[in-house]
Amino acid sequence: SLEGATPKDLLEKIIQAKRCHCNTYDGPLVTLGDPKKSSLSWTVLQDGSQKITCGTLEENEETFVDTSPKYINTKTGVCGALDLGVPEKLALALLKAPTLSPLEADQIKEKLAQYSQSLPAPSSLPLPQKTEIIEAQNIKPVPHLTLYGAEFTRSYYGYASQDAPQEPIGMANLSFLYLDQPVARYETDSRPTLTSYDEGKVKAIQRDFNAEKKYLSQLRRQELIEANYYKASYNIKGHEWDSPIWDDFTAGSKKHKPGSRTQSDTWDHFMEQVIPKLQKKGWKITILDSFPHQILTADEGWYTDIEEGSGIDWFSFELGVNVDGKKTNLLPILLQALHDQNHAFHDETAKITPETLWHFTMADGTKLALPAQRVQKMMSFLNGIFSYKELGEDGTLMFSAMEAAQALDMQEITEDLNTEWQGSQKLLELGQKLKNFKGIEPVSVPKTVKADLRPYQQEGLNWLQFLRDYNFSGILADDMGLGKTLQALSHIASIKSSDDRGKPVLIITPTSVAYNWQFEAEKFTPSLKVLVLHGPDRKENFEKVPDHDIVVTTYPFISRDEKFFLEQEFDTVILDEAQYIKNAQTKLNKTICQLKTDHRLSLTGTPIENHLSELWAQFNFLMPGFLGSKKEFKKSFRDLIEKHQSTDIQKALARRVKSFVLRRDKNQVMAELPSKTVIVRNIELDKGQRDLYESIRISMHKKVAAAIAQKGLAKSHITVLDALLKLRQTCCDPSLLKIKSAQDINKSAKLETLLDMLEEMIEEGRKILLFSQFTSMIKIIAERLAKKGIKHVKITGNIKDRKTPVEAFQKGYIPLFIISLKAGGTGLNLTAADTVIHYDPWWNPAAEEQATDRAYRMGQDKPVFVYKLIASGTVEEKILEMQDKKRAVAKSIFDENAGTGHKLSADDINTLFNPL
Repeated sequence: SLEGATPKDLLEKIIQAKRCHCNTYDGPLVTLGDPKKSSLSWTVLQDGSQKITCGTLEENEETFVDTSPKYINTKTGVCGALDLGVPEKLALALLKAPTLSPLEADQIKEKLAQYSQSLPAPSSLPLPQKTEIIEAQNIKPVPHLTLYGAEFTRSYYGYASQDAPQEPIGMANLSFLYLDQPVARYETDSRPTLTSYDEGKVKAIQRDFNAEKKYLSQLRRQELIEANYYKASYNIKGHEWDSPIWDDFTAGSKKHKPGSRTQSDTWDHFMEQVIPKLQKKGWKITILDSFPHQILTADEGWYTDIEEGSGIDWFSFELGVNVDGKKTNLLPILLQALHDQNHAFHDETAKITPETLWHFTMADGTKLALPAQRVQKMMSFLNGIFSYKELGEDGTLMFSAMEAAQALDMQEITEDLNTEWQGSQKLLELGQKLKNFKGIEPVSVPKTVKADLRPYQQEGLNWLQFLRDYNFSGILADDMGLGKTLQALSHIASIKSSDDRGKPVLIITPTSVAYNWQFEAEKFTPSLKVLVLHGPDRKENFEKVPDHDIVVTTYPFISRDEKFFLEQEFDTVILDEAQYIKNAQTKLNKTICQLKTDHRLSLTGTPIENHLSELWAQFNFLMPGFLGSKKEFKKSFRDLIEKHQSTDIQKALARRVKSFVLRRDKNQVMAELPSKTVIVRNIELDKGQRDLYESIRISMHKKVAAAIAQKGLAKSHITVLDALLKLRQTCCDPSLLKIKSAQDINKSAKLETLLDMLEEMIEEGRKILLFSQFTSMIKIIAERLAKKGIKHVKITGNIKDRKTPVEAFQKGYIPLFIISLKAGGTGLNLTAADTVIHYDPWWNPAAEEQATDRAYRMGQDKPVFVYKLIASGTVEEKILEMQDKKRAVAKSIFDENAGTGHKLSADDINTLFNPL
């Protein structure tokens, strides 16, 4: 403002600088124009009050005051002095004079008439108009609440950034109507008397402040707060009228900022519950189009539309309601609610009744109220199958045959909605098979399979063949020891029985079990040609790949031989211990996902070890896109489950993957299993450990042969035992040997396999007894377990207190009990265990069985699994073979007074020391 500025011609000087614009920076440049003459007059307003104004000017011209009255043309920018026919000082005072109420007009008129007589001619003052006042009696106010939309800009320390986005906010303006004349509440307008003007008469109404305060109190009890509280930190604007913000309210409390979801919920409640009550109490409610919390209600009829695409690969889905007789597609707003984690759908503690309504924001900003119970099932269904998908241009959602299991849920929902199922019957049939395996046709076990499959294994084979028939993939996630390898080999045999000249099946395994697949195939499917690509000479066999039914390689070599494998085409790729690809960012994972194959299968007892992203990595290999991108999966599933503990989302994810993960634990199939299951785990030694073993075998064989030749077998007992001990220690861990060449080998294949098994078994909830003959080996194992943070107790010959560790294990405090064979072979009752592991085979089978019987004894109510860890191609494997044929031989090695059993012969010694 330049009012009263010095010098008086300051504005003129600014205009002459040619930098003065009208209204805005890009408005017309202001220039000086000629002076103009006008006059002053009194204008009667609607309420009967009067205000002095300037006489008529030209179009686009306005009056303003700086050091004197002036005019400006807002279109051309021409500005000049304005002569109002009275002294300049008086003109300035009159233009700044306040509005006169009708009750003041006569008094002011008299004084102005007297003052006008003192003015020099030709000056004269205009006088207020004469009005007649009529008193209106006993007029009660009508509370009027106007709901409208405004915009606010977030600001910091009182300053709003120019780039800060404006956000919508619901506002409520309170006024009171006296004979339809509005007035703001007392804090803004404290006039005790209201007036209105009509044909020269003024009607005077006395306000009822007590009634106004009562209505104001009613409003404040509805979780509304004066919007001026936010004035300091939020720039709120956008009124349809010039009502001070002091008259306005918004939803929530002082801790709930504008635009928050809490405010939106409060407005929803206000619209649904409060407004009808206020209207019954006589309130007038006006809702302007700009109000962002409009609530519509749907008609009773709902509709679904499910169309089958090409073949049975794709389907489109649409769900909608009728609003005022017009179809409204619900999918856009329901999907938005799924993405919005603050929506009531995600509040698992919320109570839902038949009267509960959920409010959804539509594309035009209005709200749609839908019955919560009716919508809840549909929301759960959508969350499990569509939460990360985008709508098509026609507003429908596309889903693939892989998601057909959810079609059954969709059918149930449409029945709840009293809507006839309009989907494909093919879709229902496929969904039935995927969801609960009903309708999956049993397959015949090929005659080439030399095993009797247990019922659950037959079901597994049926499932694997079903997945293949529909071009699906999956995870066979049975507990360790339930025969995943046998089921997979039977599946491969079925493939080859119908297409024996087809492409080979590639099996990728951990290094330690590569040759175990060859061993199992020779045992159960001897007709299948198996090629193991492992070791330094593997590349020499690359050209033989097309001539084999099964090709086995290891995770390390799939990366090293990436170029070769990516050039090959396979019928099926099977990942054994598929948790090896749990990290989707590794080169190994990316290489495996690029393999050219028609079908994919994972075998693992632990699809998830640490977090849900590992499950995504599995399915990214099996069925890319099934769980969305990694980013979409994290937003739609992992964060909601792991961070927010959402059981609804967890169930939705479980339903989604259930059809493609077949998992049976031993308790599920115990009726099909013997009371005790013995499992031999063959372990391939790596190069360093293998070379060490071979060097010791050769040297010890020569030493034993020389001793027998010189002393005879009976007197060479100690030499034989020492030689066999060194070989067995090499198999367990080279560090057990006290020779320099062994100290250079810092890795044990058997120890690494054991640690992997323990982690998986403990994750499955197993209670484990681990036996070893060597107390020094137990010490090494215990040290490695401590580094991994795996809790355990142990008993060796040096431990006198057996009660404490036994109680800790039996009561379930500790999952792992390590026992030296000699110290724990007798005298212990450990029926809490369901798993026994023999780290190193014991020569005497009876001693092994006694150790196993610590768990497998009276009082045991669970199936017991016994694992024997055997180093392939070593003395351990040969002793295992000899236990069935020559049990007396094994016993006689350690007990020369073993009675009349079979004595160890020179041929037996050669068998033990000769290579396989």
